[in-house]
Amino acid sequence: MQFPVRLGWRQLLVLAACCLPLAACGIHRDDKLTISHSEWPGYEYLNLAVSKGFVPNSTVVSLTDQSEVVRAYLRGELDVVQLTTVDILDICSRRPEQCPVIVLVLNESLGGDQIMALNLNLLSDLAGKSIGVSANSFGPFVLHKALESVGLSIDDVSIVPMLVSEMPEQLSTAAVDAVVVYPPNSEQARAFGAKTIFDSSEIPGEILDVLAVSPSVYASRKNDIKAVIAGWFKAHQFSFDHSSEAVAAMALSQDLTPQELREVLSGLVFHVTEREQEELLQSRGPVVENLEAVKQLMTSLNLFRQQTPSPRVSRELLP
Repeated sequence: MQFPVRLGWRQLLVLAACCLPLAACGIHRDDKLTISHSEWPGYEYLNLAVSKGFVPNSTVVSLTDQSEVVRAYLRGELDVVQLTTVDILDICSRRPEQCPVIVLVLNESLGGDQIMALNLNLLSDLAGKSIGVSANSFGPFVLHKALESVGLSIDDVSIVPMLVSEMPEQLSTAAVDAVVVYPPNSEQARAFGAKTIFDSSEIPGEILDVLAVSPSVYASRKNDIKAVIAGWFKAHQFSFDHSSEAVAAMALSQDLTPQELREVLSGLVFHVTEREQEELLQSRGPVVENLEAVKQLMTSLNLFRQQTPSPRVSRELLP
């Protein structure tokens, strides 16, 4: 089987961008806020909030892959997105005028994001091998961090872009040697014997999932955004008060058993008090520092434009 040439990783964003229209589409819909939802357990609390009625005037748009969320947002189909800071900066690099406003930290990944393989045991074994990554900036980011820790670079491997949902099958059939994956698809891969050779616990503080809002919606619908944020806090409180019910609902959404969900949630850190969020979102706080570090790295890898703007980080809509 032939795999993409080694320069393929630098073409990932170009190829993905080619799937986008030249300008955001004008989508006619009702006045409900559209909120993204994709396969990642850390996004389930907002999904739970909407399903329980904690977030009025909103609807959830389910997409499989975070790269699909980025594309849908750039087409104008989403008002509010749940994405990593890497993906948010990807948006800002592609379309500065659509650079979202970050209003909440959803979670920090401390083990959830992984590199998994079936027949390899060490990160150093990846040299010369093919690796499945999602067709957005996040996969190359995680892969770079992992390879860097063992003295390798992305140029030492061959990248195969694919949807995260395709990764378990591609790995099981040896179409690729390893994948950059996260739950629930990581658990599907684990079920047939794949093992984790790297996870995000080795890069603490570097993978943050955030709630971000389109600049036009942020300017015009602050009360609705406040309700979304308040609903997220309410969902965490509901999960604390009614743990079994909440876990069962969130596990079903992610196609996991309740026990599997509890295990994968142990690889995430949630900051569920207003004080914690205030500290994270302050003007020179952890989120701003994370964004600048990610931007510097991804620019050096030629994955972001040199003049990529940083998204605004706002605390003003917290409860």
